[in-house]
Amino acid sequence: MTDDNPISPLGARAATLIPGLTEERYAAMVTVWARADAVAATGAELGVALPTVPGTAAVAGNRTVVWMGPEEWLVLDREVPPEDIIAATTAAAAAVDVTSQRIALRLRAPWARDVLAAGCAIDLHPSRFGAVDGAGPGVVSAVQTNLALATVVVMANPPGDGERAGDDVTVLVRSTFCRYLVDWLADAAAEDLRTA
Repeated sequence: MTDDNPISPLGARAATLIPGLTEERYAAMVTVWARADAVAATGAELGVALPTVPGTAAVAGNRTVVWMGPEEWLVLDREVPPEDIIAATTAAAAAVDVTSQRIALRLRAPWARDVLAAGCAIDLHPSRFGAVDGAGPGVVSAVQTNLALATVVVMANPPGDGERAGDDVTVLVRSTFCRYLVDWLADAAAEDLRTA
């Protein structure tokens, strides 16, 4: 896979985003459906245990699997094409390439949680949003919600040194809403950027 994003609706504008906001490099995205009796086998085929708790994602290496609903997951991988993910699933699961559907934006700043909270109704407090206690290594919060009227998936990234939980998030937004959401984030962060 290459580092450029051939499907980016931002084009050259991606280089001029507000500080702390970046467009993630291209990732294959595949929606997988598996019956309850096939969850463990499908996870083994994909190399990541499928999370079964609502509002979570499992991260292993370059692959992330987001719980999207009962018997439905979104698989993201930055190293292999979607065809390889689909080929890894057996007849016990169904898989479809949805790579062109969403763009991944990464918001990494001390004010990220506050800006996101201004546009969505999820609880982003560090005690509720971040690494999921007791769920095993690599399990983080990931929720579907509306952010400034755009349907998104907000996913916690493990905090780095000196960062609070919620200071580093990935927002998966539908491609058609990407420019709108980038503009909204810039406007919502304007005050924080002036005081930084």
